[in-house]
Amino acid sequence: MINQNNDARLVVPSSTSLQAPIETPMQAPGFPGRWNNISPPLPKTENTLEHIRFLRKTSAIHSTLLKPDILIENVYSSEDLEAYKKAKQIWKTHDMLSSQLQEWVEITHAEDRQSPFYLTNMKKFLTEYLLPDSSLKGNWIYYPWNGYLLHTVTEEQYQTIRFNRNRNLITEQEQKRLRDAVIGIAGLSVGSNIAFALAYMGIGKQFKCADCDVLETSNLNRVRFELKDMGLSKVEATCQRLWELDPYLDCIPFIYGLTPDSLDDFVLKSPVPSVIFDEMDDFFMKIQLRFSAKKARIPIMMFTNLGDRVLIDIERYDENPDLPILNGVLGDLPEKIRLDSFSFPQDARDMAIKFVGHLNIPERALESLELMKTSLLGRPQLSTTVGISGEMAAYFTRKLILGETLPSGRRLISFSDIFE
Repeated sequence: MINQNNDARLVVPSSTSLQAPIETPMQAPGFPGRWNNISPPLPKTENTLEHIRFLRKTSAIHSTLLKPDILIENVYSSEDLEAYKKAKQIWKTHDMLSSQLQEWVEITHAEDRQSPFYLTNMKKFLTEYLLPDSSLKGNWIYYPWNGYLLHTVTEEQYQTIRFNRNRNLITEQEQKRLRDAVIGIAGLSVGSNIAFALAYMGIGKQFKCADCDVLETSNLNRVRFELKDMGLSKVEATCQRLWELDPYLDCIPFIYGLTPDSLDDFVLKSPVPSVIFDEMDDFFMKIQLRFSAKKARIPIMMFTNLGDRVLIDIERYDENPDLPILNGVLGDLPEKIRLDSFSFPQDARDMAIKFVGHLNIPERALESLELMKTSLLGRPQLSTTVGISGEMAAYFTRKLILGETLPSGRRLISFSDIFE
């Protein structure tokens, strides 16, 4: 029988937690697989800020998401499969096994493709491979949030097909090293684009994703989500997109964001990140994250979108743990923040300008900051620079993981420079 434990009979349970697995959330009536948010019991207080502090303090315990179920070839029986189908709310079944196997054969038997008998031999192979019962071949993957049931090749076959056209821009040995990386991302607006770019290139098997915010319609000018995702936590939406691309990824959620209480879990607890991306808005946590990363010798990258410019900060604490915070651009400010001897300005824009530098901000972006007091819901950003930040992050991470030259420092890329 198939059970819901993380054992050999069902490779992935329906929920994932930073601590011991907890019971899978009940599905919302009428919405197959829709996650009902599990929250810890609130303290008996009318103070909303106290509620928020309590939620954040318990984030490492209560960060729980639905994740795909995967039925593994040679582990499930016909009876298991039929029972599973009856137990789940399935809106659509997509059987892609045969077409994927054809791609796999073309890759693994490339030397035979010039033979005049190639197509005949492939058809014979596929027929014999799928006998006596094609439903028992390959893996079955169920996505509880949308009711999709997919019949696919095995994990190894899937990765062979998916990364075939990376070769030999990326060799097989390099692809394995990239796949084994652990990625930490704090802040999932720009950060979600980074996660997707990394996953498409095959960088990272485990993703630590932190954000306390939910998706709002005003996010849709720059993030790669859909209207139906509005109201989901950014962590949930990001992990769902990652799993829909690669159900074998391990997403470790921090749905209440990165806080002093969850920082050690994010940075130091296994799996320890190979690299951390800082895309948060919280200036205090930006500094605390860097002190923690310095101690653990973990590199940090940050991509800041400034109109048609991207400001890139790379801090190689893995090479030099004595490197100044943010490559020294903030002077002694990080140490004052660490010692709690710095008073943050009431206007967060002043702090943002300290971080990125007044001269790096285009005039239109500076003018837009004034509108944050009135008609703007947040800092203005464009999909062009947010999107390219994700792709550059994947490129720099590839260099980092493969041991290529990637020095610390701050770099400004401006689209207008292309035409000068």
